[in-house]
Amino acid sequence: MKFTTILLVTRYPSLVTFYTETENRKLRTEMIAFISHQQIDKQKWDSCIAGSPYGLIYAYSWFLDLICPGWNGLVEDDYQVVLPLTWGRKFGISYLYQPFFSQQLGVFSKALPDRDKINAFLAAIPETYRLIDICLNSSNDVTPGQFQVFSSKTHELELTGGYEELFRSYSDNTERNIKKAADHNVSVIRENRLDDLIAMFRSNQGRFYPKIKSYHYSRLKSIMLEGINREAGKTYLAGSANGSICAGAYFIHSNRRYVFLFSGNIPESRENGAMFLLIDRFIRDHAGEDSLLDFMGSNRESLARFYAGFGAREVRYHGIKQNRLPWMVRWMKK
Repeated sequence: MKFTTILLVTRYPSLVTFYTETENRKLRTEMIAFISHQQIDKQKWDSCIAGSPYGLIYAYSWFLDLICPGWNGLVEDDYQVVLPLTWGRKFGISYLYQPFFSQQLGVFSKALPDRDKINAFLAAIPETYRLIDICLNSSNDVTPGQFQVFSSKTHELELTGGYEELFRSYSDNTERNIKKAADHNVSVIRENRLDDLIAMFRSNQGRFYPKIKSYHYSRLKSIMLEGINREAGKTYLAGSANGSICAGAYFIHSNRRYVFLFSGNIPESRENGAMFLLIDRFIRDHAGEDSLLDFMGSNRESLARFYAGFGAREVRYHGIKQNRLPWMVRWMKK
């Protein structure tokens, strides 16, 4: 085993202590505190997320309250660094999971965290969570070893340029579909018809996601309503020539980032280019802002191609998995 000697000088100049690399990691971990949900100072928590260079809407306390009631946290240095613990319990086993409608969580801090900081926080996850399957954020560089590390991708588009400049980055296919929407007299409607949007998804794409239950959709609607109440959420709907709604999208903003949180459409929209028109209208409305559009995915090649068609660039982020169950229980689960 390789050891790196690290010299720490205390406030007493004559006293010098030597730590091995392993002991130094232990020291870092011991400085991190587990905070149960009832004891979390949500004002300080949200201040950390707001001040983080990679802060995300999913990590704010109000959003976490809605997607994972009772979430806990790891905190260091009076909320200068935090890690939300989104947990559940099944068959008496506590586990960490990535809640629906939250793409990335992980470690957030007011200064960009280095790899040692990320590793220390992950090592501090309490042993009471016997299964771990969570996504970190794109600023979290994790060392493989203790955890199984996997990679996922999202797509991001900087909106700081003018609309004409952004439009020049569109693919030929994207341009054709926007023109198709105009030819089919598709219109954009700015109304918060959230029930219609969610129902459209559940009746069509939702059948391919059986793990999303009714209570998940209820939580989603609560998130969307709260976003609107905070003047952070925006709904775009597409109306077909006969006046019916054929597609819709919901965007939510924080930390100079619009997240394409949710969308739904019916088969007609694939023939009239409605979703292309919706996203193009959103880009047109927000071109020139000091913000970016986060498409919130995707690992699916067809969706990745769709997002890239608007000029978005691919961004990678990591996730971790770990099975801490006793070996006999793991064997029984096989």
